[in-house]
Amino acid sequence: MGHLEQLDDAGRLLVWEANIQGAFTGTMRWWFVNPSPVPTTTIVDGSVSYYEARWEIWSKGELVLAGDSAGKTVFRQGAAGIWDGNGVVTEARPGFNMLLGKRIYETGPVIVGSNPPVSYAGTGMFVIY
Repeated sequence: MGHLEQLDDAGRLLVWEANIQGAFTGTMRWWFVNPSPVPTTTIVDGSVSYYEARWEIWSKGELVLAGDSAGKTVFRQGAAGIWDGNGVVTEARPGFNMLLGKRIYETGPVIVGSNPPVSYAGTGMFVIY
């Protein structure tokens, strides 16, 4: 999604959008602080990219939950990446207020596409606890 250069009111870049199912069914979006607060680090056989983001869960055209998260994506040379982050719920639609302040964990593979512009895909896990 980042190649679309869509920004939110705080200037964050829409980097990832996903269909979700489970306790919530709808769409999830991640808006990344750009540039990243920490530069990408090169490791012996790959790189580590860091992110700070706002995530949102949308259902039936309404914002249900939102929050902040931060984490990293590790890319090994020639292999899919692994994304891993933690955060907190900061906004909730009425009926979900009990989730305000709860912690979140997000993780999953990041599969790099081969056609320009570079594309990413994956299936991951998002947990509120």
